[in-house]
Order: sequence, then C-alpha cells, then structure tokens
Amino acid sequence: MELIPTQGFCQEYSDSLNGMVQQRFYESADAIASAWYSAWVDGGSPNLEHLINESTHESQGLLSELQELLSALRLKRQQKQDTLVP
Repeated sequence: MELIPTQGFCQEYSDSLNGMVQQRFYESADAIASAWYSAWVDGGSPNLEHLINESTHESQGLLSELQELLSALRLKRQQKQDTLVP
C-alpha cells in the first residue's frame, strides 16, 4: 500500500515547518552553485563559450527527452491516484 498525501495535508505540514523546506531547497541550490563556481575558478576560469555553442543542439534533444519522461511520470502518477481515489 502506498500513501498519497492530500493537498490539505501537504499545506498543513508545510505551514507547521514554517518555510523550512523552501529555505533548505534555496540553501541547497546555493551550495551547488558555489561548488560549481569554485571548481570553475580553481580550474583557471576557462572560457566556456565554445561549449555553450556546441551543446545547444544536444541540449535541445536532451530537453525534449526529459519533457517526454516528465509527462510519462505525471501520467503514471495520475493513474495511480485515480485507482486509489473512490
């Protein structure tokens, strides 16, 4: 059996944590960005323009694949919820 929290439960839980989850997400994103920046600086601050230009086409293909995967996951989640809701 799998528990699926309701929107009301999620809201109450979030309110009881007083924004802690959002704050931790922001801190995590900042820590990751700092690690990447430090690695770039420690690597001699190389020019990345050529990588950006070369990877644009590859990125579009990857983005399309990720969007398809996300759509499939959303559909699967919705189907699972539909089977559990009377």
